[in-house]
Amino acid sequence: MGIRSVALLICSLWHTRPSQLWHRARLAFLRRAGFAAAAARRPAPAVAVRADAFAPSPPAGHGAVDAGDSTRALVLLEQRAPLQLPFDWELPTHEVSRPLAELEVHYLDWLHALDDDDFAAFSLDWIAQNGRPRGQRPWRTSWNAYGLSIRCLNWMRELRQRGDGLAPDARAQIAAETARQLAFLDRYLERDLGGNHLLKDLTALLVAGRFFKGAAAARWAQRGAALLDRELDEQLLADGFHYERSPSYHGLVFLDLLECYRALPAGDLRARLLERLQGAAQPLVDLTHPDGGPSLFNDGGLTKAPSAAAILDRFSAAGGARPAAQQVFAYPEAGYFGLRSETELLVVDCGPIGPDHLPAHGHGDLLACEWSVGGRRILVDFGVFEYSAGAWRARSRATASHNTVTVGGADQCDFWSSFRVGRRARVLERQFRETERGFELIGSHDGFCNLAGRPVHRRRVEASPGRLLLEDEVRGGRGQAVEARLLLHPDCVVERTATGFAVRSGPVHVRATTAAAVELRPSWWCPDIGARLPTQQIVLRLGAAPTSGRVELQLTP
Repeated sequence: MGIRSVALLICSLWHTRPSQLWHRARLAFLRRAGFAAAAARRPAPAVAVRADAFAPSPPAGHGAVDAGDSTRALVLLEQRAPLQLPFDWELPTHEVSRPLAELEVHYLDWLHALDDDDFAAFSLDWIAQNGRPRGQRPWRTSWNAYGLSIRCLNWMRELRQRGDGLAPDARAQIAAETARQLAFLDRYLERDLGGNHLLKDLTALLVAGRFFKGAAAARWAQRGAALLDRELDEQLLADGFHYERSPSYHGLVFLDLLECYRALPAGDLRARLLERLQGAAQPLVDLTHPDGGPSLFNDGGLTKAPSAAAILDRFSAAGGARPAAQQVFAYPEAGYFGLRSETELLVVDCGPIGPDHLPAHGHGDLLACEWSVGGRRILVDFGVFEYSAGAWRARSRATASHNTVTVGGADQCDFWSSFRVGRRARVLERQFRETERGFELIGSHDGFCNLAGRPVHRRRVEASPGRLLLEDEVRGGRGQAVEARLLLHPDCVVERTATGFAVRSGPVHVRATTAAAVELRPSWWCPDIGARLPTQQIVLRLGAAPTSGRVELQLTP
């Protein structure tokens, strides 16, 4: 391990909570010593399915079954695998985002598309091949606690909904296996990670407490409620946003908390959870583009979570009030500010990349923006192609991929491995005010202060319907090249003009004015994991630090 790698590791550990390190060390020891495998092989606890068993909601939709012309296939992360028995659960043909595909196949979301006989057959095949973990691999795939939680939720829902359509023996085996895995989960919650992973674990425990009866089920419900009570106020910020600050993961967390609300008995925790869900519903509306998809800031994807409309339909059915979209919005804790109408959405990021102890899903996008205008996405976030460590993962997190400024081509934060962050940028200045027709935001950060001359990027954003002004200034520095970048949606056609450039997307025309030198570079847009579309990035060369520049974009007839 080189000096830089050691420095990155030390910086990451500095921000990690001692409790996280303790739980990670404990899990590593128990797995390597074989204690976790022994616990996973224990018989099912003495529980039984309730006559009035709670039915979990439909899954988020990881994987789909395609009948095809002759043979069925599982379609997962843009990949296909033959759907036949015995099934190959290791998916050896998957190369794109392979580690994530190897995890998601074990969620079993796709079982809901099968008839009763096939549901039972593939469930029993999973149990036969994966029910007894051996070695270290299962802890990343088939027995990963996050995936185990989703799988158990899926099994409980299908057992409840299919009822007598399942053969009694198959039903009994699947129910017993579900209870056995929940007992394991109770001992090995993801308290080393926390965040959305831990909330998924707690959702499984709370639902299980309403699905099964017996002493173990009562313990699961009690523990799930106690930990949820502790996590709720930390993970949902005061402005309603989830603290990992990903619009996509905010949707997934909202669904998990809604499921917890449905499973909890009447009482103070349930009432408080509904109140917090009501606050969390507002950003679901505000950060949804006119095309119905979410903002892609930080990790996520257009289809990683159900649409905001679908999520809010479930919320309304559970008794929640559907919020109206705000014309101008500000989420100061999360760091998102914006302007919207029926056909337009502008979102600017001026906040932390995530909680200090859990920056895994954060990107180098401070002072970046997304802009849909005339009902079409024009300026887009790069998105995420894969979660595996490597060139594409690094590219998705890099500052140069986002609609902000780079100094000397450097990143705002020290990203490493798949989800690690060493040094991270801090917001130095933030002023936000509503104007007669929109808003003005001024922000700056210290993400480049590690460079010579300690350069600071400061951006002023002025927005009104159909108009976006970006004024950039880099204070300090020692001659580093300063560039502002704008990534276009693949549907856009761009050309240089005498005063800057013009962008066309279908009937939408945007004209930009700038004194900076304009360069067009080939790039990519990754709207979902495993998907990448060629597009163009506009690079405005602002000169050598210290320097300044501006660009004004205007919707034209």
